Amino acid sequence: MNQHAVSLGELRGEIDLIAALELRDCVHKAVHAIGVRAWQMPSSVYHHLPDERVEWGNLVHTLRVVRVCAVLSDILLLVQRERDILRSAAVLHDICKYGIDADAERILTIHPLLVRQFLDREGIVCDPLVLTCIESHMGRWGSERCDWMASRQITLPFLLHIADCIVARLGNL
Repeated sequence: MNQHAVSLGELRGEIDLIAALELRDCVHKAVHAIGVRAWQMPSSVYHHLPDERVEWGNLVHTLRVVRVCAVLSDILLLVQRERDILRSAAVLHDICKYGIDADAERILTIHPLLVRQFLDREGIVCDPLVLTCIESHMGRWGSERCDWMASRQITLPFLLHIADCIVARLGNL
């Protein structure tokens, strides 16, 4: 995905696919409140695709995560509320990567925990499950306990199925 080919309008379009009005409203308000710099910054220096390591990389990365979550929602036949929660969390998961004012010079490793603080400060109410998803999105590399990792309920054949479906759709992401 070319970073020059994406825009905040594209992100707003993905947010508009959230069916639950209160979730859609929460996400739109958060995206507006954080400002452009949060999206304009690189998503990573080392661990992401090359076009996510440059200017507008956080936006490119976020759009990809949202679209992969849509594929996973389809694979798992999630009900609409679950799809909406997952899409909301995907949009917001790295919104505070550069702090709650998007003014840090480097990526903050505690960024998943800052989203709740940011939303509280802005007076934006969001479903607690969205915040739980965000706070544990870094898995074993994060600072929060991840119940989903400890349970080991995901099977190896299922992981292969997910990988195959995602790769088959990479061109559309």
